[in-house]
Amino acid sequence: MKIQIWNAFASNNSGSYVIVGQFPTAALAAEVAAELDQVARAHTVWKASDIAGPSPLAAYAARHGIVHGDDEYDDWPQYSRTEVPAVWAIGHQVFVHSDYTVTMPPALGHAMYARGGRVVTEVDHAHHPLVAVFEVYVPWKLRDTIDIPARVQAMVDTLAAPAGVLATHRRGGLWPAWRGVLPHRTAGFGEPDLVIGAAFDDLCAAFTAVAAVVADAACELRLRIFEAPAEGDPLAHLRPCVPAARGALG
Repeated sequence: MKIQIWNAFASNNSGSYVIVGQFPTAALAAEVAAELDQVARAHTVWKASDIAGPSPLAAYAARHGIVHGDDEYDDWPQYSRTEVPAVWAIGHQVFVHSDYTVTMPPALGHAMYARGGRVVTEVDHAHHPLVAVFEVYVPWKLRDTIDIPARVQAMVDTLAAPAGVLATHRRGGLWPAWRGVLPHRTAGFGEPDLVIGAAFDDLCAAFTAVAAVVADAACELRLRIFEAPAEGDPLAHLRPCVPAARGALG
């Protein structure tokens, strides 16, 4: 009698993926986001089917002179909350995000350049939370006509209210933080009037919600993304939060 015993451990080491493109105009960013969203949806259907011929992503790449092959492995989301990558635009920026994938095709980055933009951030295969930093600026044409600290306070109160995006979309384990101007402290030249840091589970929903609050305040927004370190508080530089929020997170 022969007895064989096997002991093995296996896991799917997928992580999250995000790429951010910057374009010269908001109109072009919206156009490119719509194109990539359509391609992403069609490509997901193609991956799950037995349709012959080049994929929708390959066809899109060919139209713009981008080299892309359909023989890559692990280059599209599997087992994520949604197998279609989220694609959206905010101002001059275009975002493509998947919460769970091994990687994504390099054609996405090439497409940003082919359509007149550039890649400003790519976080490939992140295993720690993606941290968003929102930099809010009061336009120069309005600076002498409004109470900037009051405008900042109003945005903080809205974002941190019990039904605000910082409370309802917050990713567990990382508390949001912010730092804004006060009546006795103004922003320096070129510095944002308000900086907000947070981690979210649904980047598209949260980012667009923050952007809507900023737009309602007639302010401008720049967004940065990075992977949180394995240890420590990635938003320590924004604590303690000022101004204090008159709400659940205050």
